[in-house]
Amino acid sequence: MNAVVVFDYNGTLLNDVQAGWKACNHMLEHYGRTPVSFEEFRETYTMPWTGFLIHHGVRSKQIDVAAHQREWHRIYDAAIKKLLVPDKRIRELLEFLKAKGVRLGVLSSRNENALKEELAALGIGTFFEAIVGEKGLAQGAHRAEKETRELIAKMRLTKPEEVFYVGDTTADIKVARDHGFISIVVTNGWQTKERLLAMKPDFVMKDIEGLRKIV
Repeated sequence: MNAVVVFDYNGTLLNDVQAGWKACNHMLEHYGRTPVSFEEFRETYTMPWTGFLIHHGVRSKQIDVAAHQREWHRIYDAAIKKLLVPDKRIRELLEFLKAKGVRLGVLSSRNENALKEELAALGIGTFFEAIVGEKGLAQGAHRAEKETRELIAKMRLTKPEEVFYVGDTTADIKVARDHGFISIVVTNGWQTKERLLAMKPDFVMKDIEGLRKIV
């Protein structure tokens, strides 16, 4: 088996959940709603992100996507700056996988330019055959079909049963399922373990270190 591992980014390769929580609470206050606890955030955060806001009382007509994204990223981008440094643990995991002949890719809803810059800052950008993200303004839908098809084409993934897709949300599980990939989720990301288990992924791990035992 010539295994392929495709990673989600936010909450998977980058442990940015606290930053996301901070930015989302800022936006709830921006819309006149009450901030939520960290646990409630993980229990209710969803993709697309508009669903999270509406769940907490924001009216859809209040949301200007472009203005929202600018303000959300102002808070989020400042919060993740301290995280964008080389991570020895992740680098060693990727080296372990590459040594086993595993091919690696990234598929994310993060803006692709920002994604590539941040993976480079983490010191791991060169490990991946393909890095695919949103081309414009990410509106919070799970991996768009065209981005998934782009990754499949770039990596020439003709055997989906050999592809492990690693993420941290129910949307990631759905992407894997829709394309015949093997779904792996980490439980330290943007959604709770209970929500992830309800989707019945193929594998569940505390964090991506668990890949050493699966792939």
